[in-house]
Amino acid sequence: MDGKEISFIKNSRDLILKKGAFPAAAGFRLAEFSPEGAMRRVPKRWEAYYVVDGKHRDLVADMRAAADWCEAQLSTIEPRVPIINIPGDTVID
Repeated sequence: MDGKEISFIKNSRDLILKKGAFPAAAGFRLAEFSPEGAMRRVPKRWEAYYVVDGKHRDLVADMRAAADWCEAQLSTIEPRVPIINIPGDTVID
């Protein structure tokens, strides 16, 4: 159970709870480097990123992947979770 999604979740948890910080940033990009190393202008677009091993990672994409992974995990165990009706709860069948 050790994939990139769970690694993102564990790393984020450790940074937030143990170090009290999650180094990330958001801003807009006006240019990027081509594979040959030349800088070229691009349409202005916003992005959010965080840093892993000195490299920028797309924060939104990794958060979505982690949420999708969690949803898939919960969906697989949902049929085995017993229904518990607590007084005052709305019963949903």
